[in-house]
Amino acid sequence: MVDAVREVGPVWSHTCSFDELFLPYAVPDEAVDRLDGDPDWLRTWTAVWKAGKADVVVPVRDLADAPASASVPVRRFSWRTGQRHRPGLEFLVSTGRQHGFESLAERHLLLALDFAGGVAEVLS
Repeated sequence: MVDAVREVGPVWSHTCSFDELFLPYAVPDEAVDRLDGDPDWLRTWTAVWKAGKADVVVPVRDLADAPASASVPVRRFSWRTGQRHRPGLEFLVSTGRQHGFESLAERHLLLALDFAGGVAEVLS
């Protein structure tokens, strides 16, 4: 089992890497046993999202070549008085524009991705 807490010094934004920005999570053996072990699962499982008004359906094995940058969010981000979560927009230097988030955890993830470097695109 991986320790959930580890001691690290300061994480300087110009030199950090992914291992300094997340804590590893060990998947329990009983959960691993329930996963689909079919060798052809990359072809049979699909991912679905919206691009314009149409659905895009792509086998998992082809996701790297999918036209993800043409996608639109499933729903728009909204702000209103009395809501229980904290949505907003975070500017990323990596992409040069703002990206929506619906919680502080999502905002922190966007910030970590921006610091990690090498990010070409982020989809809300």
